[in-house]
Amino acid sequence: MIGLALLLALQVDSGAKAPIWEDSKAEIRAADRELPSVLVDVPLQSRLSQPIRWGRIRFREKLISFSTYSAQNAQRALDGILIEPGRRSAALMALGCSRASGVRVLLESWAVGGGSMEQRAAILALGELGGQDSAFLLELAKSELPQIAESALVALMRLDSPAVRDEIDRIAADETNPNADIARSVKAFYASPEEVAAPESVKLLLELRWDAAVSYGLVGGKSRAQLRIEELERDPAFLEAVVLRSMRSLSVPGVEDHLLALAMAGGVEALRASALKIPRTLNKLYAEGSWEPANGTEWQAVLDAIDEGGARPDAVDLVRGALNLPSFRSRAAGLLVGMGDEEAATLLRDSLYDPDLETRIQACRAFGRSRNSRWAEELATLRRGEPNQRLAMAALVAQMRIGYQPADQQLRLIVLDGSQSDREILVEELLEVSEDQRVPVLLETAFPHLLGRLRLRVAADLVRRGRLLQRTELIAALEAGEEPDLAATFVRALRRVPGSRELQALTTLFPTHGIDVNIELTIALIDNNHTTGIALLTRALWNPPLDLSALAGALIVQQRGILALHQELDSPPTPVSEAGVRRVGFALGEWGGVEALEELAQRRPSHDPALQGAYLGAMSVRTQ
Repeated sequence: MIGLALLLALQVDSGAKAPIWEDSKAEIRAADRELPSVLVDVPLQSRLSQPIRWGRIRFREKLISFSTYSAQNAQRALDGILIEPGRRSAALMALGCSRASGVRVLLESWAVGGGSMEQRAAILALGELGGQDSAFLLELAKSELPQIAESALVALMRLDSPAVRDEIDRIAADETNPNADIARSVKAFYASPEEVAAPESVKLLLELRWDAAVSYGLVGGKSRAQLRIEELERDPAFLEAVVLRSMRSLSVPGVEDHLLALAMAGGVEALRASALKIPRTLNKLYAEGSWEPANGTEWQAVLDAIDEGGARPDAVDLVRGALNLPSFRSRAAGLLVGMGDEEAATLLRDSLYDPDLETRIQACRAFGRSRNSRWAEELATLRRGEPNQRLAMAALVAQMRIGYQPADQQLRLIVLDGSQSDREILVEELLEVSEDQRVPVLLETAFPHLLGRLRLRVAADLVRRGRLLQRTELIAALEAGEEPDLAATFVRALRRVPGSRELQALTTLFPTHGIDVNIELTIALIDNNHTTGIALLTRALWNPPLDLSALAGALIVQQRGILALHQELDSPPTPVSEAGVRRVGFALGEWGGVEALEELAQRRPSHDPALQGAYLGAMSVRTQ
């Protein structure tokens, strides 16, 4: 690894004061605390706009390294058609830092033919590549573009060649050279880095070296994937979300009790999981006055889950309670209409003529749930003369959903022969009500005519509903990093119907950017009994609270059997507390019953915390 000392000053006078790159231990500790997580991607431009914090830079430089694998990973990324510009710049830098053979021509081509940032990255990467060939960079140092010239001069300084430094001296001394000032500023920084502000190209070099190591090299001897997984293992919120979002696949006695205990303790993930898994229990507690959502965020989570679960009547009291909250009244009335509540339908009728456009659109969608054709004329009246296409389309879709045959015909005409604008507005509305069984056929018909983001959203919805033809398109989008804010949605769709190729793609993608998509990827790995997914589950198993640990244990038993919990107790992580051992013992006793308890008792003394936990777990089953 090239040391930062070489970057800041090629020669140091041994009689001078201690140079800036020599750290005190206290500075290194402070930098360690401030070092940004590799899970948090701060945009490059934001970092470049900040002053250099040398303690952090020095610490980073001591961590990063590159290998031949770095070059291979970077080359694969550059071969991708849709790679993001920021990742492309880091890949170019990785090629230079890894000093891979045969990449000089590639870097030179990017240095003259890429976008502005890619050009500068390639130029700086040539400085990291080293070697004696300076002619190309000296030519770029004549550029009329100040940023290109400065990048070339910084790269030349990195070659550590007396002959090259002489050339830079000549440029700086030539008053007729338009880049003389740039050369002088670069020289001044390298001569006195503790006193002279760093040129922008030096800052860019430092940040790109870090990005290259994080994305394609090693940080502290570990790959980005290893670092991300370690951070996820230490993130309680991540582990909680993975366990709770996996609950729908569990159907063993006792799960509901743990789920309810977590929900009563508060938290959106637990409430959402409970409203999906045990809506009747939550509804009963609410009707009795024993519990209610604490705030708007919790109400939103509960209503979202009830909607996702199909708006079953066993949550009717909860939904009626939301009618009392102005921000949820329209949503709640819509859910109640879907449950057959005629009183709610009457209440909702007024919303069709509300001054607020979104309220009117939501009312149309709610009437579509009713399956009651008597509202067809009301919706037709709303559509007549309506200038807003979104509202008119929402009313037309609602008519189709309640069985009004002319609306069916009109929608098919729009999908097949309408303008692209009308088709896209219609598809946006269909995606909002895609739980209706009539919708997927229309979306499939529209799909070939769609482009970009909307096409991918439709692909995800169709794959989620079991259509298979669009899976390849979703995988390609994930691999290319398209629409990153939709990545979790794409993964959620693919994990519903995984084949061997889909599983391979999801495994390769994990871990990636964004907590939510990593949660969905982990669940996909768990569903397919993949070692990485199970390893993350075991982290939740060993961590508090007890209820979450027990649920993680249930998921492990579902995938790998009760023997997996015995094996965990035989080889616990280090360090481990007695409380942690007792929690895992509890899961063993609860999910393995008396048989697992007796087997453990043959190998453990009575005072052993694992056996104590197992007794409690086995007893809890008897009292359920």
